[in-house]
Amino acid sequence: MRGSRSPILVETRHTAGNGLFARSVCMPGSLLFLVPPKALMNKMTVKRLYPPNLRVDKTLTAVQLISMHLFVWRPKFDEDSADPFFGPYISILPRDFSSHPLTWLVLSKLNKADDLRMSLLDGLPPSVLAALHRLHTRFWDDWCKVRSFLKTTPSISPMVQMPSNSLEALDAVMDFLWAWLNVNTRCIYYRLKRAKTDPDNLTMCPILDFANHTPVQANMIAVPSNSEIWDAAPVNSIGDGLKFISPDNVKIEENDEILLTYGSHSNKTLFVEYGFVNLLSENRPSPSGEVDVQDLTQKYVFADGQLCEAVRVILVAEGYWGDWTLHSTLDGAQPSWRLITALRLYHFVMAVGSADEDTIQPWRDVVTGKRDWVSCENEQSWRKTVVLLCDMLIERAEKDSAQNKNREDTWARWMSENIQSLWREELFVARAVKECVLRGDEF
Repeated sequence: MRGSRSPILVETRHTAGNGLFARSVCMPGSLLFLVPPKALMNKMTVKRLYPPNLRVDKTLTAVQLISMHLFVWRPKFDEDSADPFFGPYISILPRDFSSHPLTWLVLSKLNKADDLRMSLLDGLPPSVLAALHRLHTRFWDDWCKVRSFLKTTPSISPMVQMPSNSLEALDAVMDFLWAWLNVNTRCIYYRLKRAKTDPDNLTMCPILDFANHTPVQANMIAVPSNSEIWDAAPVNSIGDGLKFISPDNVKIEENDEILLTYGSHSNKTLFVEYGFVNLLSENRPSPSGEVDVQDLTQKYVFADGQLCEAVRVILVAEGYWGDWTLHSTLDGAQPSWRLITALRLYHFVMAVGSADEDTIQPWRDVVTGKRDWVSCENEQSWRKTVVLLCDMLIERAEKDSAQNKNREDTWARWMSENIQSLWREELFVARAVKECVLRGDEF
């Protein structure tokens, strides 16, 4: 990175921690760095390190395989990784994820969490906690699969021995959590398969790991590979490698930090997946806010009752049960189509007193686009319900955000500020959606 040909360098600075910085001016469209395919850590490069008869690529997903490899070759204490292939890269990965909320939840479920982390979990918005539980399920499913594989294959390579009894210890869970979080927080999209949506199209990328996130315009972008341009599997089975340039409209000055954007994510997603948020002030709107209202909708709308159960059955069958959200951007706010669709059916069935197939045809016509709405009364009803949900969110956010202040520990204070921003985002989104609904905006 410090060679004469490289326009960027890796440094630790008090303003950014580890980061990528420009050592000279980079004009728009300049090549910043490239990473050859052999240096990338993905399913195709990792599977080559294991005996073919193990068929690791057929048994494990990309996330499971890369996580297993990191787990097996995790550096011990302050030493470097002993992996003869990816050791230098593994050695510079973060060693500690104790501040990540998934770590708190894993320890909580194992009855090992301290009072501070339990209080932080208790202070999370319900929608954030629900998303964190879903992440935990993904992690634990992957751990169970990898643990089972290692138990039946104790000698996965001539250099590695994994006694099966060691896999039941708490240390094994925490070591795999370290590996899994490195994969989950650092993998990026990388075309390896014919299908663009194949879940194995991901990789870990040296150098890029040092780039920090910006919620606004990034000054580094990836160049589309040939396989992406032609929408086909790469000719080389391990892909085409990755190349990064400055955007065509961005000039990078000397000493500027080179930043990337993790995506247009809500703070809920950033917090759950990566362990941080875009901090929000009390008056600054969220650029990409999202609130999951499934808990409130199920509790206060879909209460117990025969007709409610009939509505639930229909929504499940049609794929509209759950994942009900409110959204806001700098350009506007709205309830999700899934929430509107579910509430339209609920209010229609409650009004007519039946969920028979013939009876709900007007609702189906709206879903398929044959008509704009069920009725004027139905539109008024679901809008009133959305306003009710917003009012409950506003009350909850105003109340609970006040409980996450005044922590003494520096790290705890920083994390409390993150949680404050999560509550503020819910508040911003709820107020914005309520305003749009009362104004009569069309969605």
